[in-house]
Amino acid sequence: MRLCYGGTNTHLLVLDLRAIPTKNGNPLWGEIAARILDLAGIVANKNTIPGDTSAADARGIRYGTPWVTQRGMGEREMQEIAEITRLVLTEIRPFFYHGVRGPLPRGKIPLPVLHEAQERVRALLARFGVEVKEPAKVEAGNPHGAKAILVRAGRADCLLHEASTTHVLKLGPGEATRGLFLSPSGEVLAEAVIGRISDDELGRKRFLVLAPNDRAEALKEWLSALSDGYVLFDEEDIFRKVQGPAVVEDSQEYAELALDGKRIFVEGGKAPDIFLGLKGKAEEVLEKAPSVFALEKPYFIGGQGLKGEGKRILYEPKAPERELATTPLTEWHKRAGARMAPFAGYLMPLWYTSALSEHRAVRERAGLFDLGHMGVFEVSGRYAESFLNLVTTNYAGWLHPGQSQYGFLLDPTGKVIDDLMVYRVSSDRFILIVNAANELKDWDWLCAVNEGKALLDLERPWVEPDGPVTLRNLKEGDEGLVDLALQGPASRSILLRLLSSRDKHRLVALRRTEFLELSLLGTEILCARTGYTGEPLGYELLVPKSAAEKIWEALLDAGKDKGLLPCGLAARDSLRTEAGLPLYGHELSGPEEILPHEAGFAPYVKLHKPFFVGRSAYLKALADWKREVVRFVIEPGQRPVRAGTPVVDKSGTVVGKVTSCVVLEEGQVGMALVPRELARPETPLGFVVSPGAGEELKPGTRLPLVLWGKVIPRFLRREALPAPGEE
Repeated sequence: MRLCYGGTNTHLLVLDLRAIPTKNGNPLWGEIAARILDLAGIVANKNTIPGDTSAADARGIRYGTPWVTQRGMGEREMQEIAEITRLVLTEIRPFFYHGVRGPLPRGKIPLPVLHEAQERVRALLARFGVEVKEPAKVEAGNPHGAKAILVRAGRADCLLHEASTTHVLKLGPGEATRGLFLSPSGEVLAEAVIGRISDDELGRKRFLVLAPNDRAEALKEWLSALSDGYVLFDEEDIFRKVQGPAVVEDSQEYAELALDGKRIFVEGGKAPDIFLGLKGKAEEVLEKAPSVFALEKPYFIGGQGLKGEGKRILYEPKAPERELATTPLTEWHKRAGARMAPFAGYLMPLWYTSALSEHRAVRERAGLFDLGHMGVFEVSGRYAESFLNLVTTNYAGWLHPGQSQYGFLLDPTGKVIDDLMVYRVSSDRFILIVNAANELKDWDWLCAVNEGKALLDLERPWVEPDGPVTLRNLKEGDEGLVDLALQGPASRSILLRLLSSRDKHRLVALRRTEFLELSLLGTEILCARTGYTGEPLGYELLVPKSAAEKIWEALLDAGKDKGLLPCGLAARDSLRTEAGLPLYGHELSGPEEILPHEAGFAPYVKLHKPFFVGRSAYLKALADWKREVVRFVIEPGQRPVRAGTPVVDKSGTVVGKVTSCVVLEEGQVGMALVPRELARPETPLGFVVSPGAGEELKPGTRLPLVLWGKVIPRFLRREALPAPGEE
């Protein structure tokens, strides 16, 4: 190990983590090193060192020695602290997740190594009379009784569900089930009975885990370590993390549980010996006691290699043909003189005056869009969150009611089915907004998954959802919901004009991606601060069909003096292109089968989830990441560049193709799929503009021309500033 600055002559010292070799060769960061050292019993803080670019990404850790020297520790003890530090730091497996603002450094350590470090710290402290909490011992004369561990609050149910072989999510209060807790290698750590007891006073779930007395303490430490999230439990996939946290502690509870048709009485955290004596390798136990395994679960620790029964084959979601549909506002668009055209199975307005004027209205004032063609689904029931964690790439568990998130639907091969927005209405109810072009296909896929028809894992065809959900298409029926979008810097002030005093305050407090229920013109609507235009201030409104035209016209009237314009799909496409937002079939999926990380959306694929549909295939693609969607600009006055135009590098070599492009007053802005090494801003790119297909080469024919542009930052950055009086 190396000290920065050659050491100091004070009580402080800084350790240079760059000099620490790691098992996987990844760099070790100060934040993670300090957290794991703290678990071992050594307090340190991250510290920037020469060469660091930010305090958040510090590569040093700082020790202060007054506490130990005041207790009489000297050079020998400092050497022991250094040895424990070396043990911990060299055994950490560093890695990172993709975050919205950059890499998110993480790290994990094998539990035996952490235990060794903790034991050495306790021994050191004991020599100097410092009182330390020792691990509980097996009660003498009672090695075979059952001891209760209380697991409560947080995500206690999900932690136990993914850490054990049994189906914990199905348990109601007073119910219990048998199961096993397996080691990463598939050995039985402990046989257990898991029972759900009454919720606490805040409605948080509580469970008792009954384990053999001689295994209970080890199991408690294992569950606690899993809850903390820093223990290594899968050498092959370090990204995986079981859901947590939860409180894991000894129990003094008195409870009555139903198990195998009998009643179990837990008194003061103790119960009689109720176990089957299951030990050894999971494969062997499975043959003897298959009932303690829920192999159909999407994931549990140690389950790799276990074989279940299932004959599902790859399911291809279908989109049946349908007649050209309309929205509740179609007749209004016609009366307003909109240019109408079919889009995604609907007759939709392309523009009213011009796409460019509508584009500018949104950027400078506000625009109103009819999104009645978008799909609106509801997912509800006790397994709704689990279902969405299974079928989408984001993590629904982070959402509180009134919050939303962006994510993707993948198939088992890792290909993109669609991108979508997920809105959490309550603990067991969610709303999904999906692309109009994929509405029928998405519905078919979600129904197939829910009904157990769809293959979810190529390697484990027996896997199925944790439980059924209720799916509803919220657009159906006379009172179905449709989506309107009010976007642009003046959108808030326009909407405020139509709200009650109470709702005005609620709207002003609404943050990006949040939503709430409002009363608008006497109609209850859902108002989300989301959008697809790149504007930081804008709203999407889910309104009943019967009130859509009334609300549409009221918004236009309220925003008339602020320059609000009705906008068509052409402006919506140019706005999202300028902002760098993907369109399915262009920057997602499509002929090039573009994946989320290639499109710039790796942070919305949460690899900490131990399983979601398409995860394994996506991980392989991520490890072989060679392409990237970039945003580019071309100076004004050049020939228009279209989707599909070849892209060349400065040597003239074709390296990719344009996926979207729009002509604006300031020039052309578009996106292209190119090798990753060309993704840095300011990189020059050439665009090969050819004559029309089959054009005869005669005098006046324009031959292929290379127009030059440059890469610009991946996304448009605009700040939302409140108007006077709205702070």
